[in-house]
Amino acid sequence: MQQPPGFHNPDYPYHVCRLKKSLYGLKQAPQAWFNTLYSFLLSYGFINSKSDPSLFIYLKGDAKLNTLVYVDDILITGNNDQAIHRCISTLATVFSIKDLGYIHLFLRVEAIPTTQGLFLSQHKYIHDLLGHTQMADAKVVDSPMSTSSQLTQYDGTSAVDAT
Repeated sequence: MQQPPGFHNPDYPYHVCRLKKSLYGLKQAPQAWFNTLYSFLLSYGFINSKSDPSLFIYLKGDAKLNTLVYVDDILITGNNDQAIHRCISTLATVFSIKDLGYIHLFLRVEAIPTTQGLFLSQHKYIHDLLGHTQMADAKVVDSPMSTSSQLTQYDGTSAVDAT
């Protein structure tokens, strides 16, 4: 290891600088970013889910917010639009964020608004995958499972009729 160009110290020629923060592109940068986001969300009032470490839950009064974090994508949803906008604006004071509005696609899952809520679909992902593997024109099969074999449970008894 050597001192970087322009930062040579003649009194300490064998000393190097130690960074006290993570730089973008280094292997510890994602963990440092998540720790900063984690601390912010906890200070805002979110609690971390025990079943999924990337899920944060906010319960205050009637407002219920869920925040899902995947790498540098954050999905915020809840039952109170004002609480969601307050959370996003507070998040923007600490981090450089871009609000993409309502969800359309997250982790290859399409979110299609309906009158009952959101319809989640992977149709686009499957279509792209079939195109990539050159199987878009493949013959459709109702079930790839053998129709002649009989399913049994672990104890040897026959399975329940799925139809």
